[in-house]
Amino acid sequence: MALFKRPLEEVVANDRQRNPSRTIPTFLVNAFKFLVQYGGDVEGIFRLAGSKDKVRQMRASLDRGDEPVFTPANTDPVDLADLVKVFFRELPDSLLMCSKYSEWVRITTIPEDEVRIAQTRDMLMTLPPVNVRVFCALIRFLRRLSYNAAKNKMGPDNMGLVFAPNLLWNDNQGNVDMMELMAITSRLREFVALIVNNMADALPDAEVDEEGIESATLICKAVGHVKSVLGLAWDDKAGQVWSLSGNGQIVIYDAATCGQVGSVDTGAPRLSMSRAEGYLWLGGDRAVVAWDIATKAQVHSMPGFGINFLTVEGHTWIGGEGGIRVVALETFECIQTIEIPRALVLCMEYVSDLRQVWVGGTGGILYIYNVDTGEVASQLTSETRRNLTCMAYHADTRSLWVGSEDRTIYVWNVDEPAIQARLTDDSMLMLNALVAVGNDIWSCSRDSAVRVWDAAGRSKKTRIEDFHTDGVATIMHIYSENLGWRGYTGSLDRSVGMWALPG
Repeated sequence: MALFKRPLEEVVANDRQRNPSRTIPTFLVNAFKFLVQYGGDVEGIFRLAGSKDKVRQMRASLDRGDEPVFTPANTDPVDLADLVKVFFRELPDSLLMCSKYSEWVRITTIPEDEVRIAQTRDMLMTLPPVNVRVFCALIRFLRRLSYNAAKNKMGPDNMGLVFAPNLLWNDNQGNVDMMELMAITSRLREFVALIVNNMADALPDAEVDEEGIESATLICKAVGHVKSVLGLAWDDKAGQVWSLSGNGQIVIYDAATCGQVGSVDTGAPRLSMSRAEGYLWLGGDRAVVAWDIATKAQVHSMPGFGINFLTVEGHTWIGGEGGIRVVALETFECIQTIEIPRALVLCMEYVSDLRQVWVGGTGGILYIYNVDTGEVASQLTSETRRNLTCMAYHADTRSLWVGSEDRTIYVWNVDEPAIQARLTDDSMLMLNALVAVGNDIWSCSRDSAVRVWDAAGRSKKTRIEDFHTDGVATIMHIYSENLGWRGYTGSLDRSVGMWALPG
């Protein structure tokens, strides 16, 4: 059954034969995901014309009923963006409905933005449910792309310029004065831009056809790095997210707007980044350096390999080859060196009420250190001989989650150290990071998915995928009074995922 030039209700009904939970056309679901993944940094995306032959071939395939599968090998983002416009332009009735053209035009003449937005929300509720779901999905998608306007030159104004003619038209344009038509078209462009800019207030609640939506909603996939993103840090005073790539470049994003607001060249390749009070610690294979967040300047350097950092009561524990260095934050003086012969310390976690630091690294061995003495309290052997790569402590369940190169998460009881659970998942590769988020544990691995686990039930809740295109290297979550809970993911695909988390 053909895809193009058919009513939305028929398209969705046909798609439900393959996927009963589908709420908007599968073509749009897959196209939006692909364009977020691969089109965010394409300058002029949607304004550029695609290849006529490629667009024609894709259209013919979809009209034959072929599954809409888009990959970098078979799809150019510009061609697919062109096809999305064709889909909306060739609907038998415009998405916002031709019969309501006069009402929409009236709304565009209202001078007050707040009133226009409120009446838009009310007007949307008079449309068929499938139209509302598709419109909401489209606006969310356009908003995600517009966050990267510094790269793709497609901010809300340009999105309005491109999409307004494809969302609403007048069946009786022949009876409209040309000057009046031009004025209406201009107002419709401004109107679409307004909705993209004010998405949260303008859109009614609608079903969202995305995996993992109960755990997190993607705000945008921010581009700007030229190498893999390996570290994330939060500047609460400025409301900024700092992201580190392997070449030593730091890209700074405004958390509210998701836009890039600055960058810092740290002068050398880096492996990791962690914040401790007003400083950023950057790890590398030759030196560990501290940067002052306020001045964006390096203030200290220590020779030697360092890859993992943990802040404990005014000190930074720096894990590296052969052990740990404990550094006073006020003076940068190394007050203690903890030797662990033939070991590479890859992860550490502080269990504050027990005054213990758990340490993992090569060979699957766990060390538990007493914070007061710096001495080993226990040495535990896990069930794997592979390296332990990441940790997260969940205080409410008294459990320490430990990720390994063997693609498994081991859940330990911290009060009576023993493994309580072993968690794996299809396609999960070596674990890169774990973080406790409320009642959940988030994990990322060398595959492109982020998994959300129930900390109490020790089971997977969901897998969030289809946004990053390479391994996810790091995770961070923050709370802001203005923004609520937010999550951030840094990926080997050179992007930062920005997520809204449920309260």
